Amino acid sequence: MVLSLNRSLKVLHISGSGDFLGGAELCLYELIKEECASDYRCALIVPYDGEFAKAVVELDVPVKVIKFKPWSKSTSDGILKLLIKLLIKLFINVAAEIRLFLFLLTVKPCAIHINTSAVGTGCFASKILNIPLIWHIRELLNWESGRTLYFPKVQRSLISTANSVIAVSKSAADTLHSCKRIINPIIVYDSIPVPDYRDRNIFRKGIPNIALIGSIFPAKGQYDAVRAISIVHARGYELTLLIAGDIKDSGYFDQLLSFIKENNISNYVKFLGQVDEPYAVLEDSDICLNCSMSESFGRVTVEGLLSGSLVVGRNTSGTAELLNNGNGLLFNTVDELASLLIGSINDFEKSRKIAKAGQEFAWDRFSDSSLSCNKIMEVFDNAK
Repeated sequence: MVLSLNRSLKVLHISGSGDFLGGAELCLYELIKEECASDYRCALIVPYDGEFAKAVVELDVPVKVIKFKPWSKSTSDGILKLLIKLLIKLFINVAAEIRLFLFLLTVKPCAIHINTSAVGTGCFASKILNIPLIWHIRELLNWESGRTLYFPKVQRSLISTANSVIAVSKSAADTLHSCKRIINPIIVYDSIPVPDYRDRNIFRKGIPNIALIGSIFPAKGQYDAVRAISIVHARGYELTLLIAGDIKDSGYFDQLLSFIKENNISNYVKFLGQVDEPYAVLEDSDICLNCSMSESFGRVTVEGLLSGSLVVGRNTSGTAELLNNGNGLLFNTVDELASLLIGSINDFEKSRKIAKAGQEFAWDRFSDSSLSCNKIMEVFDNAK
């Protein structure tokens, strides 16, 4: 699947995944499409072949596979398991850096773009060969998210050597506070191409639906959502929770099923499995719920806003950054979440006004992918 590489590349992208694992790959794909449309020569490095890599090849963009590993770890792993994984990653990543260095000797791009804060591959090679490095901070790798870095201070120090740093939100930029050499990270919010739902009305028929989209594991907070639904129904109100996402933690999923059964809310919680297109769920929902413990940006939050749904999110990091202007609702506790859900169905007109304000806010800022892509390409052009 590897194509021959053009020797006059404007930018070489390095992705932490060869698959579409989340917003990082989706946004990079949109950026590469915009680069192609602008005759902006680029290529892609991935750690393994996957659907994302194949999709980029279909754009006639050169793709090369160099195996490497992210410097992130699961917070649930024991010390011995962490140590073994660290040694394996160290061996693989040193070999990857050498392979990338040799590759860059033959194809020297004008800039290198690392698309995740969890990957360091390309950092040393770029410095040795004096190629400008742009580092894209897309994650909040902390204990609440279920993953963290092996050596956060070391990774931040490496990031501080970049010629330019892009952050997807102020919350993401704040994680760089200990990088003394980073003065002004450039904040570029991701854009998300969407259907036009500006004529859509919510709370118009039957029992309201709530969409909760994201992989099923503790950091995504599905347990808080089903607890809130239990409280709502105990107080005499009806809502249906639609949970869409693949199961990352089977034990956690079993906990959810047990709670749902024990509290007699099986008729009001539906598991839809993995969905490729979130709008298939959002367009049938009145409320979009984000219960994640932390979000650097919150792609699902923006998708919910753009769909015209009333967005309710946890009052933390990137979610709070998006919903702090009367364009959504924020909660801190499960009881608060239950009260907000009850309030939303007690006053449909108020809920519609908040949803419309949120949609207008998001449409102006996030619906045109060319806006964010052009800003990022400008960073590439100015990197020295």
